[in-house]
Amino acid sequence: MRAFYIKHSDGGVLGVKGSEVVDDDLERAFRQSYSLGQRWAPMEVFPLAEQKLGLAVHGSEALDEAKIAASFQEKYVRQFGELANTPMHLAVYRFPEEVVDKYFDILDRYASDRTRHLSRLLAEDGLAAYVYFFPHLPVRLAHVVPPQLGDSGIFDAATRDGVLSAQYGYDARSATHSYFSLAGRMLAIGYFPLSMASYGVGYCTSAQNVTLRGGMVDVDSLYPFEKVKSDWEFSMTFLTTMSTICATAKVLLFSPMPNIRFEFDDPSAISVLLTDFVWNRIRQEVAACAEMGIELDARLDEMLSQPSTEKISNLLAKMYPQRQDFFLATHLVSGYDNRGWD
Repeated sequence: MRAFYIKHSDGGVLGVKGSEVVDDDLERAFRQSYSLGQRWAPMEVFPLAEQKLGLAVHGSEALDEAKIAASFQEKYVRQFGELANTPMHLAVYRFPEEVVDKYFDILDRYASDRTRHLSRLLAEDGLAAYVYFFPHLPVRLAHVVPPQLGDSGIFDAATRDGVLSAQYGYDARSATHSYFSLAGRMLAIGYFPLSMASYGVGYCTSAQNVTLRGGMVDVDSLYPFEKVKSDWEFSMTFLTTMSTICATAKVLLFSPMPNIRFEFDDPSAISVLLTDFVWNRIRQEVAACAEMGIELDARLDEMLSQPSTEKISNLLAKMYPQRQDFFLATHLVSGYDNRGWD
């Protein structure tokens, strides 16, 4: 468990994350983690792979997420007059030293030497818990939509909608609309949902962090445009963002239906279809923000407004600056526009 939720009468919830360290069952949870028979115990995965603590939140993690979440919400409310469908952090609490000592006393009995060492480095600022508001219970998309047909009772698009609606109240059309609206607005006000440092540690646009209503959690991955250091980084982060949105769109709209394949797994026919859909939806959502008077970052505007063949040439030039003269001059790519192919 990484959080628990207190329901409010208006449908919203208060999320509490990091309080496991004061639970009487903390050691039992550690013991279970190390007796699951897996190659990696979950308590080892968090510090080694994600730079987080098992069943705890370190101080810098709590503060960093609260700061970026508040910064994003402040800008979102200023532009759109309402809270975003993302966490709104309300408080961060730092635990006293005796709680930290108890946690590491238990961890030391089970963890590997490497995990013990890394965990102490991560907890240099102590352990913390935080409280946040979310407009609905954030059931994760990836925890509900099965990855494969199996015995899910899903056989086609019609039964998919029926099964997921009956079991979980999932409305694919509504969730998809909310998801793309939030993603487009996020870009329009100057935030990527991830950075290149998000690799392997999660990001808010992934199906694992998207809710059944199209909201996003775990927003510590948000990356303001102002922190981007080069055209290369902006281009790569933008394209990576679009790739992750395509992957989540597949879960929102299609999974667990099997891919339509020819001789190779990817890109499948579904991937090609979704790529066009995603580009058009993001372009529409960002354009709607511009019509509201939001001033777009010039780099984002360029990405979304260029004809596709011109965009390919310019993106390749930015991604491979040592060959930019070749990409910008090549007629093999940019010449198609003159024939009306674009």
